[in-house]
Amino acid sequence: MPKRTGIPRKPMTEAENWVAERQAPIAAEPTPKVEKMKRLTIDVPESLHRSLKLKSVAEGMTMADLVRSWIEEKI
Repeated sequence: MPKRTGIPRKPMTEAENWVAERQAPIAAEPTPKVEKMKRLTIDVPESLHRSLKLKSVAEGMTMADLVRSWIEEKI
């Protein structure tokens, strides 16, 4: 047998107000298609690799993003 208390339940006015005053849903922008990536492997001298790494740190980019941006500029 459940124990009963003399305290009445609090009405759910907050949730009811939220449902009643809710605006129409905002249409979500379509997500852009992410192009499939392909790997490109190249051999470079250590000095060039070091220079590339330093440049990427100075630019605040990953090495891959930096090289990608250079390729996009040239093509």
